[in-house]
Amino acid sequence: MKNYLHSALTGTRLFPFYLIYLLATWGYLFSLGALSAASQQNPAASVGLLLCIFVYLLILLPVQFFLAKLYIENIEYRDERLVCRCTFGGYLRIVVPGILLCIVTLGIYAFWLQPRIIRFFADHTDYRNRPFRFNGLGTTLFGITLLSYLLPLIAVSVIAAFLPSETGSLFTLLLLLPIASFYIYLIYRWYIDITVNGITVRLRANNTVAGAGYILGQLLLTGVTLGFYLPAAVIRIYHYLVRNTEATREDGTPAPVRIGYAPRMGEDYPYFLIQGIFTLITLGVYGSWAIANIYRRMLGRTFIEEPEPATDVPIAE
Repeated sequence: MKNYLHSALTGTRLFPFYLIYLLATWGYLFSLGALSAASQQNPAASVGLLLCIFVYLLILLPVQFFLAKLYIENIEYRDERLVCRCTFGGYLRIVVPGILLCIVTLGIYAFWLQPRIIRFFADHTDYRNRPFRFNGLGTTLFGITLLSYLLPLIAVSVIAAFLPSETGSLFTLLLLLPIASFYIYLIYRWYIDITVNGITVRLRANNTVAGAGYILGQLLLTGVTLGFYLPAAVIRIYHYLVRNTEATREDGTPAPVRIGYAPRMGEDYPYFLIQGIFTLITLGVYGSWAIANIYRRMLGRTFIEEPEPATDVPIAE
């Protein structure tokens, strides 16, 4: 029996936090540009750059918490919402020391901070008193980023440096998208690894090459169409990821649960495109409604298929 997910999130509820994020981002980009130009004349302005980044992160801390909480607690399944018991104090106890460690380690600790944040939200979320567990590890995230993105990127840059400028640029461009596609798929596989009620949902491990190839095709189509294909790319990539998830029990055997997505490209593509156009026209102000509308529609097309509950059959006397 298929049961569709639902989101009760609205753009109005999202707007106050989104507006803070939007204003902070505008201010950050403006300050960054001004300070970058000033630092060329006065090296002391570099201190201002660091301060600007630090203030921006401080503003984003509460925004990230309340946005994540809104996304989670507005998800409904079988007419019952997920319960998010996260507290802002508990969030700060993880994030504040984590940011300090990121500064000390020159950003390396960020690979361990990210799963701690996700695990914090997962551990404090439940559905009908069934808790969630996020299984991603910082070591895995670090390995994915290093091996599938940073090292290939460095290798491409080194090789391109020995080629003529035009040839080197073309060589870099041709390899940049495949590298990004592999990295995106592996990151998705890292994120999609949740256990609830003894059942783990994750992407199939033997599908990396096909998955990266599919994402590459969607990115190329988006580039060729100057971005107009982007809504379709988002829908198709999400559909691909959902249909390549698998549910297993703790002993590794398949669970009688299937997650699916029922796209309606003819309806969803123009709808998503209009949301994006309205966001651009309003300089981003409409973004909270666009995000809520797209989130609600994509979640509403996602279903969980479970076996029918057993019914008692009367025994003939």
